[in-house]
Amino acid sequence: MQKIGDSANRYLCLTVAISGFYLSFVPSDFADVINLGGAAAYAVVAVGGSPAIQSEFKLYQSDTVINGNVAEGPYTTLGHNIDATVNGRWDYDVTDDNPLVDYPGSNIPSGGFHQIGLSGVSADARAAAAFGMTLAPTQTFSSLTNGQTIVGDGGLNVIRVTGDSAISGGSTTFTLQGSATDSFVFQFTSLTTAGHDILDLSGVTMNITGVNTNNIYWDLNGLGGDITIKAGATVYGNFLAPDRNLTSDHGNVFGRLIAGGSGSLLNIHSSSQITVPEPGVATFLLLGMALLGLRLVRFRNTTS
Repeated sequence: MQKIGDSANRYLCLTVAISGFYLSFVPSDFADVINLGGAAAYAVVAVGGSPAIQSEFKLYQSDTVINGNVAEGPYTTLGHNIDATVNGRWDYDVTDDNPLVDYPGSNIPSGGFHQIGLSGVSADARAAAAFGMTLAPTQTFSSLTNGQTIVGDGGLNVIRVTGDSAISGGSTTFTLQGSATDSFVFQFTSLTTAGHDILDLSGVTMNITGVNTNNIYWDLNGLGGDITIKAGATVYGNFLAPDRNLTSDHGNVFGRLIAGGSGSLLNIHSSSQITVPEPGVATFLLLGMALLGLRLVRFRNTTS
C-alpha cells in the first residue's frame, strides 16, 4: 500500500519538474546578469558611509512617492524631514538614529520603520557595481544622445559609455529595443569627478520596446561623477551607483535607485516617483505551478 507521504513527494517533484520546464521557455524577470543581492529587496538604497565619513540621504516633499522598500545604510545622516510617502518598509542601519526620533513629524511608511543591520546590503550593492564593470562591452559610445535608439541582439548587451552624457528636452526620447531575453548593462567610464554630472537625464522620455525593466542596469562603479534625473524625466532600470551622488528632482523612475555611499548624497524630492516593477510572467507561472502542486497533494491526501 502506498504511503500518503510518498504520494505527496511524488506530486511535489512533479511540480518542480513542470515549473522548470515552463521556465526554460519563459525569460526570468531578472536576467541575473548582475546579481543585486540584498539590494534587490529595495526601491531605494542609501548605501551609507563609515565611522570617519558620514553619507547623506534626503527624501522629502509630500508629492514624492516611493513604491517599494527603503534602505538607509550604515553611517547615514538624514538631511531633511521625511515628508514623502513610502509605500513599503523603511529599514535603517543599527549605526543610524531612529528617523522618528530625528523628525517626530515625519510621515510613517506603510511598512513601518525597522532598525536592522544593512552592511550586507551595502556590500552587495558595491559588489554588483564592480561586477558589472567586468563585463566585456558589445557596443561602445562616447556619449548617449537625444533621440538615440539602441537595439538588442537577443542576449546580453553591454554598452560602454566613455564620456559624459546629457539627454534633455521635453520632446526628447531615448529608446531601448529588444525582447524579453535582452539585458542591457550601461558601463560609464568617464573620469568626471563628484560635483559634476556624468549622466544627466532631464525631461527625457525613455521608451523600452519588448525589454524587461528589471534587465536594465546603469552601472557607475566607484567614486566619480554624479547622476541627475530631473524635469519630469521618465526612465527605466536599476541605477547602480553605490558611491556616487544621485539626485531625482521631478523624476519618474521605474526601477531602483542605489547610491549615496562613501560620503556622497542620495537626494530624492519634488514629486519624484520611484517604483519597483511588478513581477513578470515567469514569477507568476512559477507561483501558479507551485499552487497547482499543493492542490494536487491536498486532493491526493483527502482521497487516499
